[in-house]
Formats: sequence, C-alpha cells, structure tokens
Amino acid sequence: MEGDDDASITIELVHQKIGRNLLLFQKLEYTLKMMVAMSEISGYATNLEENIDLRTAWAMKKTLGQIVGEHVESFNSVDEHGPEPSPMRKEPHLSMRITTQCEDDFLEKRKSVLAGLVKERNDLVHHLLATYKLNDEKSRRQLVAMLDNQHQRLKEEVDFSYNIGKRQFETRQALAAWLQSEEGREFMVSELRKARKLNRRT
Repeated sequence: MEGDDDASITIELVHQKIGRNLLLFQKLEYTLKMMVAMSEISGYATNLEENIDLRTAWAMKKTLGQIVGEHVESFNSVDEHGPEPSPMRKEPHLSMRITTQCEDDFLEKRKSVLAGLVKERNDLVHHLLATYKLNDEKSRRQLVAMLDNQHQRLKEEVDFSYNIGKRQFETRQALAAWLQSEEGREFMVSELRKARKLNRRT
C-alpha cells in the first residue's frame, strides 16, 4: 500500500488517492480521444483543418466507454476505398487513416483490459460509498489497497496508450512536413492538374 501504515490511513488520505486515480482516468480518456481524433484525416485543401477540428470536437464529446469502443475498432481495421471525393470539386483531396495491426489474442486482451477499466471508473465515480465505509478503519484500509492496485494498472495503461498516441502524432507530423516539402507541393500540384483535366472531360 505504498508504505501506508494503519495510523496514516485517514479519510483525507483516502480522498487523495481517489482524486489521484480519477485524474489518471481522465488522462486515459483524453489520450484515447486524441488517438481516435487523429486516426482519420479526410478533406479538401480548403476544409482539411476544419474537418480535423470537427473530428476532434466529435471525439471529445464521447464518454469513456464510447471512446474505448471507437479505439478498439481501429485495431486491424482495413479501409480499402475511403471516402470518395466529389467530382465537382476542383482541388486536391487528402484522406489518411492510421490503424494498429496486432494479433487477435492481443486485441481481445486489450478489449478486456479497457472494458474492465471502464467498469472500474464507473464504480469509482458512482458506487464507491455503497461498497466502502469511510468512517470504518478496516474498510478504509481495504479501499486504499484497492486504489493503489488500480493506480498501478491505470498508470501502465496510460503509458501504453500514450506511446501508441505518440507514434500516431509523429506519423501526422511527418505527413504535414512532407506536404510542406518541395516533393509534397509538387505532388499536390500534379494531383490538382489531374483533377482539372478529368473535370474538363466530364
């Protein structure tokens, strides 16, 4: 119990550990929301930034349970076609999707871990006082043991999710840098010319 002895297990200490875990749950939720928001980019040159902002706002409105569902669906997903650009638009269209490929056993384990954490978060927020008696020393001791165990598992999950999200962010940064490079600009100009030629034929 992180060195806590019986004399130190006060109600104030319990409150501190509850707050610590709630902050970690919020950090996990925010990390997953940003991962889901960054996993898909789609739009034309003139509305790409707006679409990114809209997708981020959409992800931020999700509950933890909902965003976990969106997150696990991105594993091993394949989108062969992607959204079809409108033939009426005379500008380049960019579409990118970032997915994580993994073994089925790993995916099932990840689903189970995240589903368990969603339940634990809901229990912590909604059912804690029905399970533990804060005015009872023995109950406080049991609660602190549970919170410390939960904290360790939460920290591991936050670190794991952060590392995946960091790789996604680096992928997006690399794409942005390429689009700003001479090669990227030449590609976009070439695609724009192709689109204009196609529009003149139709």
